[in-house]
Amino acid sequence: MTDQRGWPSLLGGTLPPAAGRTERARAREAARAESAQARSEAALARAEERAAQRQAQTEERERARAERAQAETAVLGLRASQLGIDTGVKLTTGRRRRTGKQEPGTGRHEERDTSSYTTVVEPERIRAFAGRGVSVAGIAAAFGVSEAEVEAALEYRDAD
Repeated sequence: MTDQRGWPSLLGGTLPPAAGRTERARAREAARAESAQARSEAALARAEERAAQRQAQTEERERARAERAQAETAVLGLRASQLGIDTGVKLTTGRRRRTGKQEPGTGRHEERDTSSYTTVVEPERIRAFAGRGVSVAGIAAAFGVSEAEVEAALEYRDAD
């Protein structure tokens, strides 16, 4: 039913064409809002699911690492018992081995007692240090010999 101008008549009256469009626009807007809300909730659910998966993977990796560490400790303990080594001391191998023992809580290493170490004093070594620019006094102090002995070794080289 329409009136003389072609507008639909509702409840005995007439509504302008814009009124119908606004209702449809409101309906479309509501549908878009519902769709956006559904997409947002779906994205949030996916993000939470991924976070839960990452957490589960992290826990699995940590569990596997702990199992490997426990197995390695068991193998080292068995090897230590076969070799008669005290298991209270941490076993180190290869390049992880340190040159000195670390003092707990200080972050510093204990200095080794090198008082019983002997330095090999050879004229070739003395000449090598002199060739690198080390002074006669420095070489004498490093090798624990007199400066006259160092000069004699250097003069011997010059005589060649």
